[in-house]
Amino acid sequence: MKHVSFILCLLILQSLSAQPKKVWSFIFGGNGSDVCNSIGSYNDTMLVSVGKSASTSLGVKGVDDFLICQFKPNGDLIRLKTFGGPSTDRANAFTVLPGGNILVAGYTGNKGADVANFYGLIDGWVLGYNPTMGTKIWEKNYGGTNNDIINDIFFLEPGRVFLAGHTKSIDRDILSTPTKGGNDIFISSIDENGVLVKAFTFGGTKDESAKKILRSDAFGGQMLFFGESESTDMDFNGLNNGKKDIFILKINRNINKVFLTNVGGPGDDLFADAINLDDNGIIIFGTVNTYGGQVDSLKGMKDIWMTKVDKNGIFQWSKNIGGKNDDTAIRARLNANREIVLLANSGSKDQDITGNYGGSDVLVIKLDTLGNILWQKNYGGTSSENAGALCTIDGSIYFVAQSTSVNNDLPSTNIAAPDFWTVKLFECQVAEGYFDPQVCRNDTILILGNLFFMGKDTGTVILPNGSKNGCDSIIHVALHFRNESQEFISDSLCNEATITINNVIFDNTHTADTFKLLNHFGCDSLLYINFVFAAALEVIDTNITKDSGSKDGCIGITVDGGCRPYLYDWSNGVTGQNFICDLAAGTYKATVTDCKGCSREFEFVVGLVTNTQSEAINEPVIKYTEDYVLIRLESSEIKNLSLFNSAGQLVKMITTKSNELKIKRSELIKGVYAGVLEEKNGTLYRFLISN
Repeated sequence: MKHVSFILCLLILQSLSAQPKKVWSFIFGGNGSDVCNSIGSYNDTMLVSVGKSASTSLGVKGVDDFLICQFKPNGDLIRLKTFGGPSTDRANAFTVLPGGNILVAGYTGNKGADVANFYGLIDGWVLGYNPTMGTKIWEKNYGGTNNDIINDIFFLEPGRVFLAGHTKSIDRDILSTPTKGGNDIFISSIDENGVLVKAFTFGGTKDESAKKILRSDAFGGQMLFFGESESTDMDFNGLNNGKKDIFILKINRNINKVFLTNVGGPGDDLFADAINLDDNGIIIFGTVNTYGGQVDSLKGMKDIWMTKVDKNGIFQWSKNIGGKNDDTAIRARLNANREIVLLANSGSKDQDITGNYGGSDVLVIKLDTLGNILWQKNYGGTSSENAGALCTIDGSIYFVAQSTSVNNDLPSTNIAAPDFWTVKLFECQVAEGYFDPQVCRNDTILILGNLFFMGKDTGTVILPNGSKNGCDSIIHVALHFRNESQEFISDSLCNEATITINNVIFDNTHTADTFKLLNHFGCDSLLYINFVFAAALEVIDTNITKDSGSKDGCIGITVDGGCRPYLYDWSNGVTGQNFICDLAAGTYKATVTDCKGCSREFEFVVGLVTNTQSEAINEPVIKYTEDYVLIRLESSEIKNLSLFNSAGQLVKMITTKSNELKIKRSELIKGVYAGVLEEKNGTLYRFLISN
């Protein structure tokens, strides 16, 4: 049994809902109050957030200035810049132009310093900003002599940047469409240099304010504007459901109304954010405090309200999220999986809300597009936190808030609050992996401190910090066992051959064995060896005709053993046959090779015929001519001759009463023949002839 440890290098992952992991938390700001209202990605290397600052350490010129914060995705601060005049200035939103510059929009309270012109009370103000250099490019105020505020800005196309807010003015930029009473919706378009192209107002005799611009589809020029309305007349005649409603206004690129509608209940319904869905429907987030109408329930003092309308603004459904205390929606964004990430403030710790440190916490919730909560997490301390802005980038969530706490998620050095408390979260997808190693049947393996073996071959282990940004991973383990393997080596070898396997010599005296080894997987393996050694090559019959002095000797051999066919290689250069003639007296060698390549050498002696009567009488004399084979007995009469081929078949029999006979070579096929000659007195002579 082996004990093996595995290192997990590769997982096949699938996402499961899980709590987000806090990657980092930093506080950006100066020695005064710093409040963030918007955050977004500038490019892959930088994020931008904007708001207002009262920090003299950042060089503010008045009560509050525009504050622009630039930082890297790892939390490293690039720069903090303030711009403004001698009064109150606040940045509410920004948009990035195709050339890389940023337009920051909000309002200003007076001229001076960075503000060149001022119409009266409060003006809408837009600042052109170079984020690479950290410098102002241009600035422009908008509105009239009354209150004018810009809440959102959106680049649609070259020459058309939309502004949304509210106005109470009836002159200057508002002269062509004066207000109808109270604050009216103020919508205008400018070019990239701040030149006003067109301005328009919508409203009634009470207060309205536009707070969000959203493109109605991916390619068209129609725009959606969202905000709050109190009016029951003029543009809002017949639309109001109660005190404050959330309105949805669709316009075309020339600021002509496509439709205007309200959603809400009998109380104050405050707009927070809106997102487009893939079906062109719209989900709106707000805060409600009274049930009735489209607000069909209330869980606490204030609830987060989520409602869906179709592309024409027709109400479809709504849902409340909250507990018994105040819970208010702030911002919402879609992530890459088309799920909703909602930023909220929450004072509850019951019903829908699972956590609260004390006072108001920042609450981050992930929802599906039907309003089901997938996960939620509260952030803050025991004092008070106020969420400001949210963005989602490549699986990461960035939120900015203000906090006066010095514990839990806030450092003890948070003593100049409120600041841009900026937090990066990574939406931990529980990484579910599958690990199915193949191991030997008798092995025990250790995976992340857990033992697995036969009988406990499946299970689940946790890999802490095993996936992106330190999120945990779940690994499902299922072992696959390899059985003991068996290998066989079997072959036919020459009789005299030897072979060494596993340091053991095999020959015709040691033909079989078994070894217990490890295979290429490291598992036990049995190796079975069985060799068959061929029978030795042997000459089982020989017919030698002596040389009479005329180089007419012959050698014929019959071989057995090994495997047929045999190859013959004679020392006199003749090959391919087992019978050779025209030999002078002497020693000759034949190398015989069988079908497996096994070979053996044999040696033969051709003698010289002497002139004695006994030898002449005892042996037939064989002569070869071009046409005949001549066979003669010197001292006796031949009775008959039988010829057999190499297969032992009788091919010819000749009977005579002479001491000599002739065989026509043309009557024989090529080859070697065994001859049996019977003398008149019955004596038999055996010999070989070749044709």
